[in-house]
Amino acid sequence: METQPEFRERASTLDHAASTFLGHRPRLFGIAYRILGSASEAHCARSRRET
Repeated sequence: METQPEFRERASTLDHAASTFLGHRPRLFGIAYRILGSASEAHCARSRRET
């Protein structure tokens, strides 16, 4: 079982990773849109990836 400091450090790392991803999300969506040719297809690709 993790101790309190280890848990906080892990949560901080995950928060940073999530924040970084969310900062790049619009660009990633744009790339998917250009590759797949439509917003609905890009959205479906994102939805499949999140599950």
